[in-house]
Amino acid sequence: MNVTREVILDLVPLHLANEASAASSALIEEYLRTDPELAARVRTMSAEQVPAPAAPATPERELATLKHTRRLLFALRWLLAWGLALTLMPLGVEFHAEHGRIVEYHFLMRDVPVLGLPLLTGLACLTGYFLLRRRLRYTLR
Repeated sequence: MNVTREVILDLVPLHLANEASAASSALIEEYLRTDPELAARVRTMSAEQVPAPAAPATPERELATLKHTRRLLFALRWLLAWGLALTLMPLGVEFHAEHGRIVEYHFLMRDVPVLGLPLLTGLACLTGYFLLRRRLRYTLR
């Protein structure tokens, strides 16, 4: 049976990760003796190899991670809810109608400027929401 270079290239990552069987590793080593260019490439790949992952997590660590993730998702939900509510509250509109026609309308903030505080708080909540969401997106990838 003639083993092609493509087959060896498919097996090299398994060999470098020490996940190939003994027979596959022997086949790769034998082929690398006949192909010095590929052997140099494999040596370069093994030098650049990412360190092996840490030992598997313990059940306690997994539970702690799950609880932490739930807290972050809970905070994410509430930041969005409060952010939307507090941002939209001052943007409420008051209008006056006479004889079935709207005569005047304006934002409530015109009459009650203190409603600017919930608006700022809501914007802060929304900012926190988007920052936490971004952090979670990059953490989970």
